[in-house]
Amino acid sequence: MPLQPLQVDRAVLALGLSGLAKVTEELDRLAAHVAAARALLAEPGPVGGRSDFLALEFNRRADALMFLGAVDCADAHRA
Repeated sequence: MPLQPLQVDRAVLALGLSGLAKVTEELDRLAAHVAAARALLAEPGPVGGRSDFLALEFNRRADALMFLGAVDCADAHRA
């Protein structure tokens, strides 16, 4: 039996690619914050305010990634 051509729903594909782009963007931001935190920890002296800011940013990125994962799961469940 010959293989049938793969049927791709363009809307689903576009949604998946846009979701991937958003996840990639959040991971890039997270990587930048990790680099900033490493540099900050290497500095002598107090770093309180800047470390507070980075802690907030880590939480924002984690929340965004969790939300994107939840949306992706909900979309997959509906399909």
